[in-house]
Amino acid sequence: MLNVMSVVNERQCILPLLRHLYLNNMNLDYRSLHGIVCYLFPVRRFRRARDGSQPRPDRTIAGEEFGIPPEVYFPFRGTPRRALFPSLSVLSLCDNPGIGNGGLVELLRCLIAPHFEERVLPVLDLSRCGIDEVGARYIREYIEKLPAVLNDDNTGIAVQRIVLYGNRHSMS
Repeated sequence: MLNVMSVVNERQCILPLLRHLYLNNMNLDYRSLHGIVCYLFPVRRFRRARDGSQPRPDRTIAGEEFGIPPEVYFPFRGTPRRALFPSLSVLSLCDNPGIGNGGLVELLRCLIAPHFEERVLPVLDLSRCGIDEVGARYIREYIEKLPAVLNDDNTGIAVQRIVLYGNRHSMS
Protein backbone atom coordinates (compact mmCIF):
# COMPACT_ATOMS: atom_id res chain seq x y z
CA MET A 1 0.00 0.00 0.00
CA LEU A 2 2.78 2.45 0.90
CA ASN A 3 4.53 1.76 -2.38
CA VAL A 4 1.39 2.46 -4.45
CA MET A 5 0.84 5.70 -2.53
CA SER A 6 4.49 6.62 -3.04
CA VAL A 7 4.36 6.11 -6.82
CA VAL A 8 1.39 8.49 -7.09
CA ASN A 9 2.96 10.89 -4.59
CA GLU A 10 6.05 11.32 -6.81
CA ARG A 11 3.87 13.08 -9.41
CA GLN A 12 1.55 15.00 -7.09
CA CYS A 13 1.51 15.21 -3.29
CA ILE A 14 -1.56 13.22 -2.27
CA LEU A 15 -1.70 13.93 1.47
CA PRO A 16 -0.12 17.35 1.96
CA LEU A 17 -2.02 18.22 5.15
CA LEU A 18 -1.83 15.01 7.18
CA ARG A 19 -0.15 16.09 10.41
CA HIS A 20 -0.67 13.16 12.80
CA LEU A 21 0.11 9.55 11.96
CA TYR A 22 -0.80 6.93 14.55
CA LEU A 23 0.58 3.43 13.97
CA ASN A 24 -0.33 2.28 17.47
CA ASN A 25 -0.80 -1.36 18.48
CA MET A 26 -0.08 -2.74 15.01
CA ASN A 27 2.37 -5.50 16.03
CA LEU A 28 5.20 -3.76 14.21
CA ASP A 29 8.69 -5.17 14.60
CA TYR A 30 12.05 -3.63 13.76
CA ARG A 31 12.02 -4.98 10.19
CA SER A 32 8.63 -3.54 9.31
CA LEU A 33 9.54 -0.22 10.94
CA HIS A 34 12.70 -0.12 8.79
CA GLY A 35 10.54 -0.35 5.65
CA ILE A 36 7.96 2.19 6.84
CA VAL A 37 10.48 4.92 7.68
CA CYS A 38 11.84 4.81 4.12
CA TYR A 39 8.46 6.07 2.92
CA LEU A 40 7.94 8.58 5.71
CA PHE A 41 11.47 10.03 5.52
CA PRO A 42 12.99 9.22 2.09
CA VAL A 43 16.75 8.80 2.23
CA ARG A 44 19.13 9.72 -0.57
CA ARG A 45 21.06 6.74 -1.78
CA PHE A 46 24.57 6.85 -0.50
CA ARG A 47 27.50 4.53 -0.66
CA ARG A 48 27.74 2.32 2.36
CA ALA A 49 31.14 1.60 3.72
CA ARG A 50 32.37 -1.49 1.91
CA ASP A 51 35.88 -2.66 1.19
CA GLY A 52 36.78 -2.49 4.89
CA SER A 53 36.62 1.30 5.21
CA GLN A 54 34.90 2.76 8.24
CA PRO A 55 31.59 4.63 7.90
CA ARG A 56 31.51 8.32 8.76
CA PRO A 57 31.09 8.56 12.54
CA ASP A 58 28.51 11.37 12.35
CA ARG A 59 26.17 9.14 10.30
CA THR A 60 26.25 6.11 12.58
CA ILE A 61 24.24 4.98 15.57
CA ALA A 62 25.64 1.98 17.46
CA GLY A 63 28.50 1.84 14.95
CA GLU A 64 26.46 1.33 11.76
CA GLU A 65 24.89 3.52 9.07
CA PHE A 66 21.31 3.35 7.87
CA GLY A 67 20.87 0.77 5.15
CA ILE A 68 18.21 0.73 2.47
CA PRO A 69 15.73 -2.09 3.25
CA PRO A 70 15.54 -5.13 0.98
CA GLU A 71 13.81 -4.75 -2.40
CA VAL A 72 10.76 -6.56 -1.02
CA TYR A 73 9.68 -3.21 0.47
CA PHE A 74 9.78 -1.58 -2.99
CA PRO A 75 8.02 -4.01 -5.36
CA PHE A 76 7.25 -1.56 -8.19
CA ARG A 77 10.40 0.51 -8.47
CA GLY A 78 13.22 2.09 -6.45
CA THR A 79 13.04 3.97 -3.21
CA PRO A 80 10.83 7.09 -2.93
CA ARG A 81 12.16 10.63 -3.28
CA ARG A 82 9.26 12.59 -1.75
CA ALA A 83 7.86 12.14 1.75
CA LEU A 84 4.34 10.74 1.83
CA PHE A 85 3.30 13.15 4.56
CA PRO A 86 5.30 16.39 4.26
CA SER A 87 3.37 18.14 7.07
CA LEU A 88 3.85 15.31 9.58
CA SER A 89 4.16 16.70 13.10
CA VAL A 90 3.31 13.65 15.26
CA LEU A 91 4.47 10.10 14.58
CA SER A 92 3.05 7.75 17.19
CA LEU A 93 4.27 4.16 17.37
CA CYS A 94 2.81 3.33 20.83
CA ASP A 95 2.14 -0.20 22.00
CA ASN A 96 4.41 -1.96 19.52
CA PRO A 97 6.72 -3.91 21.85
CA GLY A 98 8.25 -5.72 18.87
CA ILE A 99 9.98 -2.50 17.82
CA GLY A 100 12.36 -2.64 20.79
CA ASN A 101 15.92 -1.41 20.62
CA GLY A 102 16.40 -2.86 17.12
CA GLY A 103 13.61 -0.73 15.67
CA LEU A 104 14.71 2.32 17.62
CA VAL A 105 18.27 2.11 16.30
CA GLU A 106 17.03 1.73 12.68
CA LEU A 107 14.71 4.71 13.14
CA LEU A 108 17.48 6.88 14.59
CA ARG A 109 19.90 5.82 11.84
CA CYS A 110 17.29 6.87 9.30
CA LEU A 111 16.84 10.26 10.96
CA ILE A 112 20.56 11.14 10.72
CA ALA A 113 21.03 9.72 7.22
CA PRO A 114 21.17 12.18 4.29
CA HIS A 115 17.65 13.06 3.11
CA PHE A 116 16.28 14.97 0.15
CA GLU A 117 15.16 17.79 2.44
CA GLU A 118 15.77 18.88 6.01
CA ARG A 119 12.76 18.41 8.28
CA VAL A 120 11.69 18.77 11.87
CA LEU A 121 9.46 16.19 13.53
CA PRO A 122 7.96 17.84 16.64
CA VAL A 123 6.82 14.62 18.39
CA LEU A 124 7.95 11.00 18.12
CA ASP A 125 5.94 8.81 20.52
CA LEU A 126 7.56 5.47 21.35
CA SER A 127 5.54 4.66 24.48
CA ARG A 128 5.47 0.99 25.45
CA CYS A 129 7.72 -0.13 22.59
CA GLY A 130 10.10 -2.36 24.55
CA ILE A 131 12.94 0.16 24.78
CA ASP A 132 15.37 -0.26 27.68
CA GLU A 133 18.60 1.34 28.90
CA VAL A 134 20.45 0.37 25.70
CA GLY A 135 17.83 2.25 23.67
CA ALA A 136 18.30 5.28 25.90
CA ARG A 137 22.01 5.25 24.97
CA TYR A 138 21.04 5.21 21.27
CA ILE A 139 18.84 8.26 21.81
CA ARG A 140 21.68 10.10 23.56
CA GLU A 141 23.98 9.22 20.65
CA TYR A 142 21.40 10.61 18.18
CA ILE A 143 21.11 13.84 20.20
CA GLU A 144 24.90 14.24 20.32
CA LYS A 145 25.36 13.67 16.57
CA LEU A 146 22.39 15.67 15.30
CA PRO A 147 24.04 19.14 15.42
CA ALA A 148 27.01 17.92 13.36
CA VAL A 149 24.68 16.28 10.83
CA LEU A 150 22.58 19.43 10.45
CA ASN A 151 25.63 21.71 10.22
CA ASP A 152 27.24 19.49 7.57
CA ASP A 153 24.26 19.92 5.20
CA ASN A 154 23.39 16.26 5.48
CA THR A 155 19.73 17.28 5.68
CA GLY A 156 18.87 15.10 8.62
CA ILE A 157 15.61 15.06 10.55
CA ALA A 158 15.52 16.75 13.94
CA VAL A 159 13.09 15.33 16.49
CA GLN A 160 12.04 17.90 19.07
CA ARG A 161 10.39 15.57 21.60
CA ILE A 162 10.68 11.80 22.06
CA VAL A 163 8.03 10.27 24.32
CA LEU A 164 9.12 7.08 26.13
CA TYR A 165 6.35 6.37 28.69
CA GLY A 166 6.03 2.76 29.75
CA ASN A 167 9.50 1.66 28.66
CA ARG A 168 12.24 0.29 30.92
CA HIS A 169 14.65 3.13 30.26
CA SER A 170 16.52 5.21 32.80
CA MET A 171 16.63 8.48 30.91
CA SER A 172 15.61 11.87 32.19
